Amino acid sequence: MKHLILLTALLTMTFTFGQDKGKGEKREMIKQQKIAFITQEVGFTEKEAEKFWPKYNAMEEETKAHREAKKELKQSMKDIESKSDKEIKSALEKMIKLEKEEVEHKEKFMNDLLEFLPPKKVAKYIAAEHKFKKMLLERLKEHKGKGPGNGGPEK
Repeated sequence: MKHLILLTALLTMTFTFGQDKGKGEKREMIKQQKIAFITQEVGFTEKEAEKFWPKYNAMEEETKAHREAKKELKQSMKDIESKSDKEIKSALEKMIKLEKEEVEHKEKFMNDLLEFLPPKKVAKYIAAEHKFKKMLLERLKEHKGKGPGNGGPEK
C-alpha cells in the first residue's frame, strides 16, 4: 500500500510538470503531493498528523516570509556601487538578523515536534522533506529546457 501511494504521488508529479497549468495550480498540486509523501514516509497516526500539519504550515509561512524579506533585501543591494558603507552595513546586519531568526524558528519547530512525536519520526520527517525536495528537483531538471518543439509546453 505504501508503495502504491508513493507511485501515485510520483506519477501525478510527473504529469503535473507536463501540463500547462498556472503556477498557483502547480504549487497547490505539489503541496498536496508533499503532504501525502511526508505523511506516508513518516507514518503519522491520525492524531500525530492533526498536530503536525498545523505546526508545519505555520513554519512554512514564516519560512516564506523570511525568504521574501531576504529576497527584497538582496534586490535592494543589486547596485552596490551606488550604496554607502552605512547602507551596506545596515543591509548586512538585517541579513544576519533574518538568518538568525530563521535558525531560531527551525529550532523551535523541531522542539515543538518533539513534544508530541518520537525522535525517530522527527528524523523520518527531516529525511522525507529532503527526499521530496530531491525528487522535485530531479523532475524539474528533466523538464528544464523542454520548450516548443522539444516535448515541453509552449512558451
